Amino acid sequence: MKITVGRLLLAASLTLVPAGLALLYLLVELTRALAPSLRALAGGPYDGLKPYLALALLGSSLFLLLIYSLEQVAGHIFGLGAGLHMVKVKAEGAKPYGFTTGGLSRWVSFVVLGGGEDPELERFVELHEEAHAKFKHPAKIWIVGAVMYGEMSALPSTYVALGQLPQYIYVFSVALVATTAYLLFVLVRALEIEADIYVFKNMGLKSHDLFVKLMKIRYGSWRQPLRSRLTHTQGEFVLLLGDPIAAHAPWEHLLLLSAASATALLPKLAATFQPAYQNPVAYYLLLLLGTLILNYFLSLIGEYALRKMVKAKLTDRGYTNLARLTASASFLMTSLASLASFPISIVIIILGFYIVYKIISIYIRNIYYVMLVYLIIAMITAPWMLSI
Repeated sequence: MKITVGRLLLAASLTLVPAGLALLYLLVELTRALAPSLRALAGGPYDGLKPYLALALLGSSLFLLLIYSLEQVAGHIFGLGAGLHMVKVKAEGAKPYGFTTGGLSRWVSFVVLGGGEDPELERFVELHEEAHAKFKHPAKIWIVGAVMYGEMSALPSTYVALGQLPQYIYVFSVALVATTAYLLFVLVRALEIEADIYVFKNMGLKSHDLFVKLMKIRYGSWRQPLRSRLTHTQGEFVLLLGDPIAAHAPWEHLLLLSAASATALLPKLAATFQPAYQNPVAYYLLLLLGTLILNYFLSLIGEYALRKMVKAKLTDRGYTNLARLTASASFLMTSLASLASFPISIVIIILGFYIVYKIISIYIRNIYYVMLVYLIIAMITAPWMLSI
Protein backbone atom coordinates (compact mmCIF):
# COMPACT_ATOMS: atom_id res chain seq x y z
CA MET A 1 0.00 0.00 0.00
CA LYS A 2 1.30 3.45 -0.91
CA ILE A 3 2.27 5.54 2.13
CA THR A 4 1.10 9.14 1.82
CA VAL A 5 0.47 12.07 4.14
CA GLY A 6 -3.25 11.75 3.45
CA ARG A 7 -3.35 8.08 4.47
CA LEU A 8 -1.39 8.81 7.64
CA LEU A 9 -3.76 11.67 8.53
CA LEU A 10 -6.74 9.40 7.97
CA ALA A 11 -5.23 6.69 10.19
CA ALA A 12 -4.39 9.26 12.88
CA SER A 13 -7.93 10.71 12.73
CA LEU A 14 -9.54 7.27 13.10
CA THR A 15 -7.50 6.81 16.26
CA LEU A 16 -7.44 10.30 17.73
CA VAL A 17 -11.03 11.42 17.20
CA PRO A 18 -12.61 8.60 19.28
CA ALA A 19 -9.78 8.86 21.83
CA GLY A 20 -10.21 12.65 22.04
CA LEU A 21 -13.97 12.35 22.55
CA ALA A 22 -13.44 9.72 25.25
CA LEU A 23 -10.93 12.03 26.93
CA LEU A 24 -13.46 14.90 26.81
CA TYR A 25 -16.04 12.68 28.52
CA LEU A 26 -13.44 11.80 31.17
CA LEU A 27 -12.64 15.49 31.70
CA VAL A 28 -16.30 16.42 32.16
CA GLU A 29 -16.80 13.62 34.69
CA LEU A 30 -13.59 14.59 36.49
CA THR A 31 -14.80 18.18 36.59
CA ARG A 32 -17.99 17.11 38.36
CA ALA A 33 -15.85 15.58 41.10
CA LEU A 34 -13.66 18.69 41.34
CA ALA A 35 -16.58 21.13 41.24
CA PRO A 36 -16.31 22.30 44.90
CA SER A 37 -12.61 23.13 44.50
CA LEU A 38 -13.24 24.89 41.20
CA ARG A 39 -16.00 27.00 42.72
CA ALA A 40 -13.54 28.15 45.36
CA LEU A 41 -11.27 29.44 42.57
CA ALA A 42 -14.09 31.33 40.89
CA GLY A 43 -14.13 34.35 43.20
CA GLY A 44 -12.19 37.58 42.83
CA PRO A 45 -11.98 40.10 40.01
CA TYR A 46 -11.55 37.47 37.27
CA ASP A 47 -14.73 35.57 38.06
CA GLY A 48 -14.64 32.18 36.32
CA LEU A 49 -11.27 32.73 34.63
CA LYS A 50 -9.09 30.77 37.07
CA PRO A 51 -11.22 27.59 36.87
CA TYR A 52 -11.23 27.85 33.08
CA LEU A 53 -7.43 28.17 32.90
CA ALA A 54 -6.95 25.37 35.43
CA LEU A 55 -9.16 23.04 33.39
CA ALA A 56 -7.41 24.12 30.17
CA LEU A 57 -4.07 23.12 31.73
CA LEU A 58 -5.55 19.82 32.90
CA GLY A 59 -7.02 19.06 29.47
CA SER A 60 -3.73 19.90 27.70
CA SER A 61 -1.74 17.70 30.08
CA LEU A 62 -4.10 14.73 29.69
CA PHE A 63 -4.08 15.13 25.88
CA LEU A 64 -0.27 14.99 25.85
CA LEU A 65 -0.44 11.91 28.06
CA LEU A 66 -2.88 10.37 25.56
CA ILE A 67 -0.55 11.12 22.64
CA TYR A 68 2.42 9.68 24.50
CA SER A 69 0.47 6.51 25.34
CA LEU A 70 -0.69 6.01 21.74
CA GLU A 71 2.86 6.63 20.55
CA GLN A 72 4.22 3.95 22.89
CA VAL A 73 1.67 1.45 21.56
CA ALA A 74 2.46 2.34 17.92
CA GLY A 75 6.20 2.17 18.62
CA HIS A 76 5.80 -1.31 20.10
CA ILE A 77 3.68 -2.51 17.16
CA PHE A 78 6.08 -1.22 14.49
CA GLY A 79 9.27 -1.89 16.46
CA LEU A 80 10.37 1.74 16.60
CA GLY A 81 12.41 2.98 19.52
CA ALA A 82 12.70 6.57 20.67
CA GLY A 83 14.62 8.98 18.46
CA LEU A 84 14.99 9.71 14.75
CA HIS A 85 14.23 7.15 12.02
CA MET A 86 14.82 7.65 8.29
CA VAL A 87 12.93 5.53 5.75
CA LYS A 88 13.87 5.71 2.05
CA VAL A 89 11.43 4.30 -0.47
CA LYS A 90 12.19 3.72 -4.18
CA ALA A 91 8.99 3.70 -6.24
CA GLU A 92 9.31 3.62 -10.02
CA GLY A 93 7.45 6.50 -11.63
CA ALA A 94 6.84 8.34 -8.34
CA LYS A 95 7.61 12.05 -8.10
CA PRO A 96 10.17 12.71 -5.35
CA TYR A 97 8.75 13.95 -2.07
CA GLY A 98 9.20 13.53 1.65
CA PHE A 99 7.28 13.93 4.88
CA THR A 100 7.94 13.48 8.57
CA THR A 101 5.60 12.14 11.20
CA GLY A 102 5.90 11.17 14.84
CA GLY A 103 4.90 11.91 18.39
CA LEU A 104 6.65 13.28 21.46
CA SER A 105 9.70 11.00 21.44
CA ARG A 106 9.73 9.19 18.05
CA TRP A 107 10.07 10.86 14.66
CA VAL A 108 10.03 9.06 11.32
CA SER A 109 11.08 10.77 8.08
CA PHE A 110 9.98 9.21 4.78
CA VAL A 111 11.83 10.04 1.56
CA VAL A 112 10.08 8.71 -1.55
CA LEU A 113 11.99 8.68 -4.85
CA GLY A 114 11.00 7.50 -8.30
CA GLY A 115 14.44 6.29 -9.27
CA GLY A 116 17.06 7.96 -11.44
CA GLU A 117 16.99 11.29 -9.57
CA ASP A 118 19.96 13.57 -9.27
CA PRO A 119 21.86 12.37 -6.14
CA GLU A 120 21.98 15.95 -4.90
CA LEU A 121 18.22 16.31 -5.32
CA GLU A 122 17.80 13.16 -3.24
CA ARG A 123 20.12 14.69 -0.63
CA PHE A 124 18.06 17.91 -0.67
CA VAL A 125 14.83 16.07 0.16
CA GLU A 126 16.58 13.89 2.73
CA LEU A 127 18.12 16.87 4.55
CA HIS A 128 14.81 18.72 4.67
CA GLU A 129 13.02 15.77 6.27
CA GLU A 130 15.98 15.01 8.51
CA ALA A 131 15.70 18.55 9.90
CA HIS A 132 12.02 18.03 10.75
CA ALA A 133 12.93 14.94 12.78
CA LYS A 134 16.20 16.26 14.24
CA PHE A 135 14.55 19.39 15.63
CA LYS A 136 11.53 17.43 16.96
CA HIS A 137 9.00 19.33 14.83
CA PRO A 138 6.15 16.79 15.23
CA ALA A 139 6.47 17.07 19.02
CA LYS A 140 6.20 20.88 18.85
CA ILE A 141 3.04 20.62 16.75
CA TRP A 142 1.55 18.12 19.20
CA ILE A 143 2.27 20.45 22.12
CA VAL A 144 0.47 23.39 20.51
CA GLY A 145 -2.33 21.05 19.45
CA ALA A 146 -2.62 19.86 23.05
CA VAL A 147 -2.89 23.45 24.25
CA MET A 148 -5.73 24.05 21.79
CA TYR A 149 -7.48 20.85 22.89
CA GLY A 150 -7.21 21.97 26.51
CA GLU A 151 -8.68 25.37 25.66
CA MET A 152 -11.61 23.86 23.77
CA SER A 153 -12.37 21.20 26.38
CA ALA A 154 -12.15 23.67 29.28
CA LEU A 155 -15.24 25.66 28.30
CA PRO A 156 -17.81 22.81 28.60
CA SER A 157 -15.96 21.50 31.65
CA THR A 158 -16.07 24.90 33.37
CA TYR A 159 -19.77 25.22 32.59
CA VAL A 160 -20.41 21.81 34.17
CA ALA A 161 -18.56 22.90 37.32
CA LEU A 162 -19.86 26.45 37.70
CA GLY A 163 -23.09 26.63 35.73
CA GLN A 164 -23.71 30.00 34.09
CA LEU A 165 -20.43 31.80 33.33
CA PRO A 166 -19.72 35.50 32.76
CA GLN A 167 -20.14 36.36 29.08
CA TYR A 168 -16.52 37.48 28.75
CA ILE A 169 -15.34 33.93 29.53
CA TYR A 170 -17.06 32.65 26.37
CA VAL A 171 -15.53 35.45 24.28
CA PHE A 172 -12.13 34.91 25.89
CA SER A 173 -12.32 31.16 25.20
CA VAL A 174 -13.23 31.59 21.52
CA ALA A 175 -10.54 34.25 21.04
CA LEU A 176 -7.96 32.05 22.77
CA VAL A 177 -8.77 29.00 20.63
CA ALA A 178 -8.72 31.09 17.43
CA THR A 179 -5.36 32.62 18.39
CA THR A 180 -3.89 29.20 19.18
CA ALA A 181 -5.18 27.80 15.87
CA TYR A 182 -3.48 30.68 14.07
CA LEU A 183 -0.33 30.06 16.14
CA LEU A 184 -0.37 26.48 14.85
CA PHE A 185 -0.52 27.79 11.27
CA VAL A 186 2.42 30.17 11.84
CA LEU A 187 4.35 27.47 13.70
CA VAL A 188 4.08 25.04 10.78
CA ARG A 189 5.44 27.72 8.44
CA ALA A 190 8.26 28.52 10.89
CA LEU A 191 9.23 24.85 11.13
CA GLU A 192 9.42 24.65 7.34
CA ILE A 193 11.75 27.65 7.42
CA GLU A 194 13.93 25.96 10.04
CA ALA A 195 14.16 22.89 7.78
CA ASP A 196 15.13 25.12 4.83
CA ILE A 197 17.82 26.78 6.97
CA TYR A 198 19.23 23.33 7.75
CA VAL A 199 19.35 22.47 4.04
CA PHE A 200 20.98 25.82 3.21
CA LYS A 201 23.68 25.33 5.86
CA ASN A 202 24.53 21.91 4.42
CA MET A 203 24.21 22.60 0.67
CA GLY A 204 24.74 26.33 0.24
CA LEU A 205 23.43 28.36 -2.70
CA LYS A 206 22.92 25.32 -4.93
CA SER A 207 20.02 24.37 -2.63
CA HIS A 208 17.85 26.97 -4.38
CA ASP A 209 18.54 25.44 -7.81
CA LEU A 210 17.60 22.03 -6.40
CA PHE A 211 14.45 23.52 -4.89
CA VAL A 212 13.39 24.92 -8.28
CA LYS A 213 14.16 21.58 -9.92
CA LEU A 214 12.09 19.72 -7.33
CA MET A 215 9.12 22.09 -7.80
CA LYS A 216 9.23 21.63 -11.57
CA ILE A 217 9.28 17.84 -11.21
CA ARG A 218 6.42 17.79 -8.70
CA TYR A 219 4.18 20.62 -9.95
CA GLY A 220 5.39 21.40 -13.48
CA SER A 221 6.37 24.93 -12.41
CA TRP A 222 8.95 26.49 -10.11
CA ARG A 223 6.13 28.14 -8.15
CA GLN A 224 4.34 26.05 -5.53
CA PRO A 225 0.54 25.69 -5.75
CA LEU A 226 -1.57 27.54 -3.18
CA ARG A 227 -2.13 24.47 -0.98
CA SER A 228 1.64 24.17 -0.59
CA ARG A 229 2.28 27.91 -0.15
CA LEU A 230 -0.14 28.01 2.79
CA THR A 231 2.11 25.79 4.91
CA HIS A 232 5.45 26.34 3.15
CA THR A 233 6.92 29.83 2.99
CA GLN A 234 8.71 31.27 -0.05
CA GLY A 235 11.86 29.16 -0.32
CA GLU A 236 13.90 31.71 -2.24
CA PHE A 237 14.24 33.98 0.80
CA VAL A 238 16.06 31.23 2.71
CA LEU A 239 17.70 29.22 -0.06
CA LEU A 240 18.76 32.09 -2.34
CA LEU A 241 18.83 35.32 -0.35
CA GLY A 242 19.81 33.83 3.01
CA ASP A 243 17.14 35.82 4.87
CA PRO A 244 14.90 33.27 6.64
CA ILE A 245 12.77 35.73 8.62
CA ALA A 246 11.73 37.44 5.37
CA ALA A 247 10.07 34.19 4.29
CA HIS A 248 7.15 34.97 6.61
CA ALA A 249 4.41 37.25 5.31
CA PRO A 250 4.71 40.78 6.79
CA TRP A 251 1.38 40.43 8.61
CA GLU A 252 1.97 37.01 10.21
CA HIS A 253 3.67 37.94 13.49
CA LEU A 254 1.90 41.29 13.80
CA LEU A 255 -1.56 39.72 13.60
CA LEU A 256 -0.72 36.70 15.76
CA LEU A 257 0.88 38.59 18.64
CA SER A 258 -1.66 41.43 18.52
CA ALA A 259 -4.50 38.89 18.78
CA ALA A 260 -2.71 37.21 21.69
CA SER A 261 -2.28 40.58 23.48
CA ALA A 262 -5.93 41.54 22.94
CA THR A 263 -7.05 38.15 24.28
CA ALA A 264 -4.80 38.50 27.34
CA LEU A 265 -6.10 42.01 28.09
CA LEU A 266 -9.81 41.18 27.76
CA PRO A 267 -10.23 39.66 31.27
CA LYS A 268 -8.60 42.68 32.92
CA LEU A 269 -10.73 45.12 30.94
CA ALA A 270 -13.89 43.15 31.73
CA ALA A 271 -12.97 43.04 35.43
CA THR A 272 -12.38 46.80 35.73
CA PHE A 273 -14.74 48.31 33.15
CA GLN A 274 -18.45 47.48 33.42
CA PRO A 275 -19.37 48.13 29.73
CA ALA A 276 -16.67 45.63 28.69
CA TYR A 277 -18.06 43.08 31.15
CA GLN A 278 -21.53 43.50 29.66
CA ASN A 279 -20.49 43.59 25.98
CA PRO A 280 -17.15 41.74 25.69
CA VAL A 281 -17.41 41.03 21.93
CA ALA A 282 -17.36 44.71 20.96
CA TYR A 283 -14.57 45.53 23.39
CA TYR A 284 -12.47 42.57 22.30
CA LEU A 285 -12.70 43.80 18.71
CA LEU A 286 -11.72 47.30 19.88
CA LEU A 287 -8.80 45.82 21.82
CA LEU A 288 -7.68 43.86 18.76
CA LEU A 289 -7.84 46.91 16.49
CA GLY A 290 -6.10 49.14 19.04
CA THR A 291 -3.37 46.57 19.68
CA LEU A 292 -2.77 46.10 15.95
CA ILE A 293 -2.36 49.85 15.46
CA LEU A 294 -0.12 50.24 18.52
CA ASN A 295 2.10 47.31 17.56
CA TYR A 296 2.36 48.61 14.00
CA PHE A 297 3.68 51.99 15.17
CA LEU A 298 5.96 50.41 17.78
CA SER A 299 7.40 48.21 15.01
CA LEU A 300 8.11 51.29 12.88
CA ILE A 301 10.24 52.67 15.71
CA GLY A 302 11.84 49.28 16.21
CA GLU A 303 12.58 48.87 12.50
CA TYR A 304 14.33 52.25 12.36
CA ALA A 305 16.51 51.25 15.33
CA LEU A 306 17.23 47.76 13.96
CA ARG A 307 18.33 49.09 10.58
CA LYS A 308 20.84 51.30 12.38
CA MET A 309 22.13 48.68 14.82
CA VAL A 310 21.74 45.17 13.43
CA LYS A 311 24.46 44.26 10.95
CA ALA A 312 22.93 41.27 9.23
CA LYS A 313 22.28 40.28 5.63
CA LEU A 314 18.57 41.05 5.76
CA THR A 315 16.28 42.23 3.01
CA ASP A 316 13.91 45.16 3.57
CA ARG A 317 11.15 42.65 4.25
CA GLY A 318 13.43 40.86 6.69
CA TYR A 319 13.97 44.03 8.74
CA THR A 320 10.22 44.70 8.72
CA ASN A 321 9.38 41.19 9.92
CA LEU A 322 12.11 41.27 12.56
CA ALA A 323 10.82 44.57 13.94
CA ARG A 324 7.19 43.43 13.97
CA LEU A 325 8.07 40.19 15.73
CA THR A 326 10.21 41.96 18.35
CA ALA A 327 7.83 44.85 19.05
CA SER A 328 4.67 42.73 19.13
CA ALA A 329 6.28 40.09 21.36
CA SER A 330 7.48 42.77 23.78
CA PHE A 331 3.99 44.25 24.05
CA LEU A 332 2.48 40.78 24.52
CA MET A 333 4.75 40.13 27.49
CA THR A 334 3.91 43.47 29.11
CA SER A 335 0.21 42.70 28.53
CA LEU A 336 0.60 39.37 30.34
CA ALA A 337 2.65 41.03 33.06
CA SER A 338 -0.15 43.54 33.69
CA LEU A 339 -2.41 40.66 34.79
CA ALA A 340 -0.09 39.62 37.62
CA SER A 341 1.25 41.19 40.82
CA PHE A 342 4.54 43.09 40.76
CA PRO A 343 7.14 40.35 41.43
CA ILE A 344 5.46 37.89 39.05
CA SER A 345 5.08 40.55 36.35
CA ILE A 346 8.85 41.07 36.25
CA VAL A 347 9.37 37.32 35.96
CA ILE A 348 6.96 37.24 33.00
CA ILE A 349 8.87 39.98 31.16
CA ILE A 350 12.20 38.21 31.78
CA LEU A 351 10.75 34.86 30.69
CA GLY A 352 9.41 36.59 27.58
CA PHE A 353 12.92 37.92 26.92
CA TYR A 354 14.28 34.37 26.96
CA ILE A 355 11.51 32.99 24.72
CA VAL A 356 11.92 35.77 22.14
CA TYR A 357 15.70 35.29 22.27
CA LYS A 358 15.32 31.59 21.43
CA ILE A 359 12.86 32.31 18.59
CA ILE A 360 14.89 35.07 16.94
CA SER A 361 18.15 33.10 17.25
CA ILE A 362 16.66 30.62 14.76
CA TYR A 363 16.56 33.34 12.10
CA ILE A 364 19.66 35.48 12.68
CA ARG A 365 22.91 35.25 14.64
CA ASN A 366 23.53 38.86 15.71
CA ILE A 367 20.56 39.26 18.03
CA TYR A 368 21.91 41.31 20.93
CA TYR A 369 20.71 44.63 19.54
CA VAL A 370 17.38 43.00 18.69
CA MET A 371 16.93 42.05 22.33
CA LEU A 372 17.91 45.58 23.34
CA VAL A 373 15.02 46.86 21.21
CA TYR A 374 12.76 44.29 22.94
CA LEU A 375 13.76 45.68 26.35
CA ILE A 376 13.36 49.32 25.29
CA ILE A 377 9.82 48.70 24.03
CA ALA A 378 9.05 46.76 27.22
CA MET A 379 10.30 49.69 29.33
CA ILE A 380 8.18 52.10 27.28
CA THR A 381 4.97 50.09 27.55
CA ALA A 382 5.35 48.32 30.93
CA PRO A 383 4.82 51.34 33.24
CA TRP A 384 1.63 52.27 31.39
CA MET A 385 0.34 48.69 31.25
CA LEU A 386 1.14 47.92 34.89
CA SER A 387 -0.58 51.11 36.07
CA ILE A 388 -3.91 50.21 34.38
